[in-house]
Amino acid sequence: MALILFDQETWKFINSFAPWASAAGTLAAVLFSLYITVADRSRVRVRAWKNRQPSADETSTYELISIRIINSRDKEVFIDKVYWKVGGTITPQVINYTFALNLDLTGPSMLVGKVPTQINFDFDTFKKRFLPKLAPSLLENRSSVKIGVSISTGKRFESAIDKDLQDWLINAAREVADSGLPRP
Repeated sequence: MALILFDQETWKFINSFAPWASAAGTLAAVLFSLYITVADRSRVRVRAWKNRQPSADETSTYELISIRIINSRDKEVFIDKVYWKVGGTITPQVINYTFALNLDLTGPSMLVGKVPTQINFDFDTFKKRFLPKLAPSLLENRSSVKIGVSISTGKRFESAIDKDLQDWLINAAREVADSGLPRP
């Protein structure tokens, strides 16, 4: 068996591809490392539902709207806004984080780590304070009601609310409209 050796010109031609292959590999490695460093890999889940809690004396229960926000990644997430989305209309949900979560927040954002954050609103308080802002869009478009959060990078996460809560919101919006409560 004879060994085939290339002449010098053929070897020069083959070796001319090495710097190009090296440059392409280096460029790919740099781009991939930048992607890993800069990419927003946050994943937030948000859920809203109707909830019952026992009263302090445990003789009765009261109804709540519960909103749970979960960060399912290791990267810290700063929540800028919690909102309701009805059809195409977004209505911010004003939250006093210090009161709702027992947190002392100095900045405009709320940090949500790996631990679920749950915010509860008493139905009556929600109906008086927040529903007048939400009622007009609820009465116009009843089919699509979502809860959402906006994080500090501008990314939004939304999910449909539970059917029981949606029915309660629509009925309460009708009551608000019929009672003539002032709308903002």
